[in-house]
Amino acid sequence: MSTRTGRSIRQRRAAAELKRLRELALLTADEVAQRLGWSASKVSRVENARIRLKPNDVERLLGLYEVGGEQRETLISLVAEDGHKKWWDAYADILSPELLSLISFEAEASTALNYEPMVIPGLLQTRAYARRVIHMWQSITSVPPPELERRLEVRLNRQRVISSNDPLKLSVIIDEAVLRRQIDERAVMREQLHHLIDASELPNVRLQILSLSGLHVTSAGPIMSLRIPEFGDVVYLENFTDGHLYIDDAALIYQHALVFEKLHEASLDPDESRQLIRRTVNELWASGER
Repeated sequence: MSTRTGRSIRQRRAAAELKRLRELALLTADEVAQRLGWSASKVSRVENARIRLKPNDVERLLGLYEVGGEQRETLISLVAEDGHKKWWDAYADILSPELLSLISFEAEASTALNYEPMVIPGLLQTRAYARRVIHMWQSITSVPPPELERRLEVRLNRQRVISSNDPLKLSVIIDEAVLRRQIDERAVMREQLHHLIDASELPNVRLQILSLSGLHVTSAGPIMSLRIPEFGDVVYLENFTDGHLYIDDAALIYQHALVFEKLHEASLDPDESRQLIRRTVNELWASGER
């Protein structure tokens, strides 16, 4: 079984704080490594959240940096709390570290912006539609068939963030072509578009359609931008088989904020978008064979 794991927001916060404390203590990474009997590469991995922080390691670092009191307790608590198992840990053997991190970030985010040019966004997919999309990607990846149902479970479990007691505020922009693209039989498409309408009426969901008419500023692929309290914004860019999280690239994060701003301006408003979805259902997916 793979030991791949994503790094949570807590781990990244703790790692950044440990680096800051080392610098305040006027110690180099090499000096820390020498005093603790570690390799310099371990210090680097700790400070860049490339390995999971252990409470014992954090305690040794804080002792070396002469950090005590409430600050010490808060940091140790942050790492200890992150050690609790999350539902996505059970899927670490089939998901990339980037996707595991994205899922943990979604769980901590206050708002999310999502643009989709090819398929319905994963957080708003029905079970039948999601199964078809996952099977479609399987044809160009090395994912063995037995893993497909587990990947479907992951996608459906991720959707909890928009229906929890403190739900994620989700703003979605979908290219109109997605509504017209048949990836399964009519009944599946019909159910999916009705589900989109229902989701768009939730108080924490804003759904807009980017009309086929006109030339728009868009992205080459799907974009997810998450705003995380006390951490900032992160961007997830998806490709055919995986994706990449951008956390420290301020220029790229700002660039995609501008893209979303232009997409919001160019898209139909939520009421117009619902009307377009209803028309598309009636025109293409209402009944009959195709």
